[in-house]
Amino acid sequence: MPSYPRGHCLLSHAAVVPRTHEIDGRPLRSGYVEGVATAPDRRGEGLGSWTMSQLMDELRSRFVLGALSTDCQPFYERLGWERWQGPTFLREGITLGRTPEDDDGIMVLRFGSRRDLDLRAARTCSARTGDAW
Repeated sequence: MPSYPRGHCLLSHAAVVPRTHEIDGRPLRSGYVEGVATAPDRRGEGLGSWTMSQLMDELRSRFVLGALSTDCQPFYERLGWERWQGPTFLREGITLGRTPEDDDGIMVLRFGSRRDLDLRAARTCSARTGDAW
């Protein structure tokens, strides 16, 4: 647990992890957003939106696409994120496995040259420990 000066604490948090996602077989360097949280007693004050706006600036400067998985789509849609509409897959070595349970929760932030990316295309991520998406 981090140590903060007396009277200070962490109020909102978000992390980005570099990942390569394949869209229709094309690898794209994506910034994958994880660990988004705001202190329960401070929700509704705009801290989560502010945190995400800072993180989105980082995504635009370091990656070609933003991605995340959530069951809170309306929050992210207000910030410009879009629901992925195509099928999702998990790659383990050379094997691809369909992940239909993840289809409705994947969202992307398109920007720059990827603004026209087809949201209905097949999307693949590499297997990892924990949640694939």
